[in-house]
Amino acid sequence: MGQTLGISFLLLLGLFFLGLSVGAVAYKFGRLVCARLGSIPIRRMVIGRGPVLVRRRVGDIQVELRLVPTGIVVTCAESASMPKQSAVALHFLSGVLGNVLVIGLIVWLHLVGAVPTILRNDIGMPLIIPQVGILILAQLICIASSVAEPFVYAGSRQIKTYREGTTRPPISTRSLGIVRISYHIARHQRLNDRGSHRKVWAALQRELARGDLTPEEEMYALDWLISDGLTPAPTFADPLLRQKLDEWSEQALRLGPKVRTLIASRGSVLVELGRYQEGKALLRTVVFAKGAPLMDSLLTRIFLARAEHALGNAAAARRLMVEARTIARSGVRGPAPTAWMGRIQREAREMRSRRRRIRWRFGRRSLKAHSKLSLPRLRFLAMDQAARSARSRWSRAMVMFSAAMAGLVIGFFLILGLVPEPNQSTVATRAAAPPDNNPPPDPQLNEQVVKVPVTVTLQGGTLHKGEFVLTTFKPNGPGPFPAVVVSHGRVGSQKERAAYGRAEFGRSWMYYYWTLRGFAVLAPTRIGYGVSGADIDPEYAPGSCNAFDFAPLASAVTAHIRATIEYAATQAWIDKDNLLLAGGSAGGFGSIVAAGERLPGVKALVNFAGGAGGSPQSHPEQPCSPQDVELQLVKAARRGAIPSIWFYAENDRFWGAKLPRAWHAAYVEAGGTAEFHMLPPLPEDGHEIIGSGYEHWRPRLDHFLTSMGFALRKLPGAPRPTGFAPLGQAPPVPALFARCLERYDVFLKWDVPRAFALSPTGDCAYAAGELDVMAKSLKRCEERAKQACKLYAVNDEVVWVP
Repeated sequence: MGQTLGISFLLLLGLFFLGLSVGAVAYKFGRLVCARLGSIPIRRMVIGRGPVLVRRRVGDIQVELRLVPTGIVVTCAESASMPKQSAVALHFLSGVLGNVLVIGLIVWLHLVGAVPTILRNDIGMPLIIPQVGILILAQLICIASSVAEPFVYAGSRQIKTYREGTTRPPISTRSLGIVRISYHIARHQRLNDRGSHRKVWAALQRELARGDLTPEEEMYALDWLISDGLTPAPTFADPLLRQKLDEWSEQALRLGPKVRTLIASRGSVLVELGRYQEGKALLRTVVFAKGAPLMDSLLTRIFLARAEHALGNAAAARRLMVEARTIARSGVRGPAPTAWMGRIQREAREMRSRRRRIRWRFGRRSLKAHSKLSLPRLRFLAMDQAARSARSRWSRAMVMFSAAMAGLVIGFFLILGLVPEPNQSTVATRAAAPPDNNPPPDPQLNEQVVKVPVTVTLQGGTLHKGEFVLTTFKPNGPGPFPAVVVSHGRVGSQKERAAYGRAEFGRSWMYYYWTLRGFAVLAPTRIGYGVSGADIDPEYAPGSCNAFDFAPLASAVTAHIRATIEYAATQAWIDKDNLLLAGGSAGGFGSIVAAGERLPGVKALVNFAGGAGGSPQSHPEQPCSPQDVELQLVKAARRGAIPSIWFYAENDRFWGAKLPRAWHAAYVEAGGTAEFHMLPPLPEDGHEIIGSGYEHWRPRLDHFLTSMGFALRKLPGAPRPTGFAPLGQAPPVPALFARCLERYDVFLKWDVPRAFALSPTGDCAYAAGELDVMAKSLKRCEERAKQACKLYAVNDEVVWVP
């Protein structure tokens, strides 16, 4: 039976890719064998693509076996001397020889009938020649690729500079990693925004960590990071990444010890780090080199001038700046020379303005801050000068305008560089922090506002050190008090996060509830919100709505809870061994995950409508990626669970009623301990459960805390209970006014703190939900009755003495 046209096409395509895979393995394996025969050192051999399955070292070769066996990548190492030309030629042709052997093997196997004929015509006859032909075509493509690739690779713009003085033969081929790097760099140059900048940094570090790059590609990536990292752009400033400049430049110089660009980069980094003598020694070896690129000559003189000036050689520094100005003026016209000239003129003016009497201002710390804020990314700006010169007049005008604006920004930061260097770990967090619009801390609430250091993980795995604002409340007295860490929810837009202010809960039921029970309240405002700075968002969930990853959100909440607990351990008025976690919405979800980390001193957890991904405006009761919320909760339960109580409402417009039950069931099944309460529908949106559902969750939470050993704290100065009458019964007092019976019913509906006072003549008054309820109820009663009054009930106890 024959094959249809579609099946034949698919089989043909499959044979072609099979031939390409076999051909790739053949020519790479041939190169490996010939390299060993020609004494060419091999640094690394990668078999396949994708995740690494096995990584071993065989002799001096690192061998990796990967998941998808689609080919072999062989990377040569540096040798003491250039290999013999015969060895290089043999290695160069070894791939061709490998593919020729495969062609011979294909023909022989088909002639002897050792392989089945897959292709057949419409009447079922085998098509041997087309099958052999497609396999041989794949080998010929591999041969053409193996011959052309080294020339393309060695002559490419990214690689050519980094082959200077190398002893590696020009036989390497481009990796997939450099393709991805080139895409991200080109995309960043086109968009030039914070998102693309962050992505290109993450992409380059990811490719370097994978280890798939050739030495030249690795040098290119490192040099890009160094050149870009020397300038802290306003849209992307990460001090942790800047700290890697020393490591990156040293690694690049090890790979290319004779590459002048890398020598200049290493020297520039040493100058940036304040190691002027070492930087000067390196820069002087390349500053007067003949045939150096325009950009290298310019930047080398600028950095060497900085080093000379810092070391007190003012005349040499001025001479170098004059040379730099001459080089810039002789360069190609365009936006880059304009930026160079402005940069050189500013440097020269500053050097002239420094007299001996104020030379102390150029200490190591001051110059370090000055240099951090003044270097443009000039080397990579000049790489595409030829392309820019061919653009339209409008595009050129836009580029020149951008360069002028960049010059103004650089000048601004140059001025800031004269100010002593700020704490770079908190600059990004403070930059966009709006003023605190909350009421000032209330001494009557024992309210304090402090700043606590924290380290959070940003997108791409980079760490960010900053400070967040922590608002604390405590009951009256010296303590120590048990404490509850209350985590706020999440708002998505940057504008809303910036306007968030300060999370305090000091004028809500959360304050009264916990302090009445003897708890101190610790309310962190996480980085990304209000006064803690909203310019970065460590909680951002990447992906589409149905594939969100909420691990960053949980990680950020956990980091702030951990930092708050570490702060609490230093305060004598906090009982560090009796801590609770509480949170609403995303704060409740993050608190559950944090509880799985077994944080020191944490005894229990209270979750108010916890979850993530909800949007009641666009998709009410249908949050994004509820399966990932469940996954994070299950992981937390498996790591370790503590007693917890969960509160949700039937009309929660974020999660609805079904999902919370499913999350709770999955959490408990995974080993978690959680008491679940679904409250009846609340006014408007059940998600506002903390305020709207107080009368429902308060008695349930009271019972839970009592079972955990936390008893209700009496109001200071409250009389002893007398048991005169049950609290729910109307006061059996003679001559009690009828309106007092109505007021007592209203009093019973109020939550604690509350107090009810009576006069001897039958008048009454009450106070609830405010400070000093006992004093205020007595005062109101005496104002009405015009005589002294006594307390009848305080909180949930009758204290009346007839």
